[in-house]
Amino acid sequence: MRTDSPVVLRRATAADAPAVADVYLRSFAAALPTVGRGRGIGDRFVSLARQRSPRGLTLWTFQVNEPAHRFYERHGFTAVEFTDGSGNEEREPDVRYEWRP
Repeated sequence: MRTDSPVVLRRATAADAPAVADVYLRSFAAALPTVGRGRGIGDRFVSLARQRSPRGLTLWTFQVNEPAHRFYERHGFTAVEFTDGSGNEEREPDVRYEWRP
């Protein structure tokens, strides 16, 4: 990924989520270059997602992505499921996080 790339957002579609009640932060398809990190953009995404889904949020991230784990846990998400990755495109072990008010 280029470090000078802009943040890219798109509206989530029904195909982005397996259930209507689930809101996946990754559905925003945000690609933030390293130089853009630490500026509160992710915090704003979480805040927006909470406003739009006040009953709770669910998301997935890869188990090897420790910075994401720290970020989501700092925002009150709890790891509720770990998989071997056989169910995702990348075949990478992942973890499902949930946030409930």
